[in-house]
Amino acid sequence: MHKINLVDSNPLEIDQPVYPPSRAAIAMAEADRIGDARASVLVRIVARSFGVTPCEMFHHSRSRAPIAATRQLAMYMMHVVLGRNLTEVGRFFGRDRTTVSHACIRIEDMRDDLEFDERINQLEHDLEQADFKTGIQNSKINESAFQ
Repeated sequence: MHKINLVDSNPLEIDQPVYPPSRAAIAMAEADRIGDARASVLVRIVARSFGVTPCEMFHHSRSRAPIAATRQLAMYMMHVVLGRNLTEVGRFFGRDRTTVSHACIRIEDMRDDLEFDERINQLEHDLEQADFKTGIQNSKINESAFQ
């Protein structure tokens, strides 16, 4: 970022502000660090499938309806497919376990729609096919991956 010095018209160098990592970056890096790559991969797969960023799924507010629905689906899959309890899922997303319970009930009801159910089945297949290589070298927070 440059600003012009009004005295002699030379550009002034101004440091870019340094922002702390987002909640998404922290949660995903922590999952990778403790060897829970499936959780972070699940979030990436679901987010990509519904056209949202992982960062949006971790936003502290309820967000717009499509983002909230995508987050609910990721919570459901983390609970049902990965076998995490409601408290663990809530902690991962920065939500209460009752919020996760509500998401699971809502998604389970939506699975009555055959098209939606097939989409979830495809996401489950994608998750099974994903590469889960992880380790300390992969746990660095790369904020650009969440934008």
